[in-house]
Amino acid sequence: MSKTLRTYSAAADAVRSQLQRRSAFWSYDRILLLLFLLTLPFVNPWVRGDGVGYYAYIRALLIEHDLRFENDWRSANPTFVMGRVDEQGRIRADKYTSTGHLENHFAVGPAILWAPFLISVHVGVLSLDGLGAHIAANGYSRPYRVASVRRNISGRGRRPGKAPASHRSPWPAPRGPISWREMAYNQVAVVPGRLTDTLKTYLVRRKGLMEHIEQQDLKQLQSETPKGD
Repeated sequence: MSKTLRTYSAAADAVRSQLQRRSAFWSYDRILLLLFLLTLPFVNPWVRGDGVGYYAYIRALLIEHDLRFENDWRSANPTFVMGRVDEQGRIRADKYTSTGHLENHFAVGPAILWAPFLISVHVGVLSLDGLGAHIAANGYSRPYRVASVRRNISGRGRRPGKAPASHRSPWPAPRGPISWREMAYNQVAVVPGRLTDTLKTYLVRRKGLMEHIEQQDLKQLQSETPKGD
């Protein structure tokens, strides 16, 4: 009888150990990484919204060798242009500072991070154009946009240090150890089901949601723009 109990105990320990190894492999970090990799083909390297202001620093310096930003503002998406550029394509006078420069209140930090990638791409584009490639060296063609996206993606791999107390998450700490049965059920049934639903919702509704937001922004800006302008 004792031998039988020891056998069952050893078998239970083996199953528990195997489940723990599977749990370690399918941790939430790895699941999120897998979800991140699966969504990469759907990335749209489009400079829009606040990104226009961030990107303008490096594009204006790299392409036009100044910080005027007029062409960046005129080339932006409709919701960014509304309220900044009139119907004749002229920048509104109230958007200039007392020094005669466009007001760009967006931070310069992202442009600094993008700079090494975009400078390398710009040199490559100019070299290819010299060989007859005919790629637009204007900062907006696909090589430039893809380079900025790749920089954003590569920046996600950094492991941050411990955050100060004032910056720590307001969410409660994990509830602590759970039984291996509950762990196995969560990993096999709950987590994959929720991830599938989330991914399905994202892929199906993303395009429509972005278009809806764009239309709502346009309506709001049209209602706020003075009719005499």
